[in-house]
Amino acid sequence: MIVAMKKARIVVLKEDQGTLLSALQKKSIIMPIANNETNLLQTDDPFLQRAEKTLQILKKYSEKPKFGTQLIYSYDEFIEKEEKRQERKNCII
Repeated sequence: MIVAMKKARIVVLKEDQGTLLSALQKKSIIMPIANNETNLLQTDDPFLQRAEKTLQILKKYSEKPKFGTQLIYSYDEFIEKEEKRQERKNCII
């Protein structure tokens, strides 16, 4: 006996999606008629809508901004610069 359903919400890992849908269809539990991923994200649940909005807002903060450029010196360059600093320091005193 076929009974019309308005919608069903199934949460499954993407790699298991095909296996689960075919198993549900073979057991005559559900007959999927369309595979539209955009419809999967739309929901009437206010909690899920709020969570989705929050994730979109936080997405722009996912990468931390860099604080200037990173200078990389070899050991010899570091010693040379340190000696110049010491010379300048001695001239001031």
